[in-house]
Amino acid sequence: MTTPASTWTRRLIAFVAALLLAGAWGSVVQTQFNLQALTPFVDVPPSVRLMTTLQDLAGFGSLYALMLLVAWLPAFLVAMLLARRWPAARTALFALAAGVALSHNTFDSALYLGVCDKIVPGLVIAAGTFGYLPGLFVPAGPMPSGLPNDEKAKVRQQFAAGEVGRDALMKAEMASYHSPGTCTFYGTANSNQMLMEFMGLHLPGASFVN
Repeated sequence: MTTPASTWTRRLIAFVAALLLAGAWGSVVQTQFNLQALTPFVDVPPSVRLMTTLQDLAGFGSLYALMLLVAWLPAFLVAMLLARRWPAARTALFALAAGVALSHNTFDSALYLGVCDKIVPGLVIAAGTFGYLPGLFVPAGPMPSGLPNDEKAKVRQQFAAGEVGRDALMKAEMASYHSPGTCTFYGTANSNQMLMEFMGLHLPGASFVN
């Protein structure tokens, strides 16, 4: 089934937002590491720390985001293509993709966008492997309730039997996945978000912020 253009647009917006956020976060963390290394020799007052952080963010943030893109894009595109071919191997493939991206040694920190229940375990494996990098898992919050499973299944059965057309099928699908957030059909994705919070990998209360 072809993915609607609106869905790809939302995915692209989310990817660009994640890229910019990760680039800004990496630049800020790198600046703090550099300033901390200077503290045994010179005094770094808060005003200087803030000014230096902003200057680095303006001058280095875009370059850092570009380095992230060069590392992310090939790894996650390959993982996505392989995951479509071997769905059972998604967790291992996304762990491998994150590991390949982080192994480029261009990162001082990482934000892990563990939204899907298939992706979270893989990213935890990658985060544990590169445990020396400061990292934080960023949830998307629970998706508000949409079309119930029974109604969606009924429309799919009607489509398979030729009783309704593709327009009706796509309307039902989009009514199910109708907003950004973790999937609420079976609860596994939301359970993973709570687990990440219990482990201290999310900011407190972040699992249910949509």
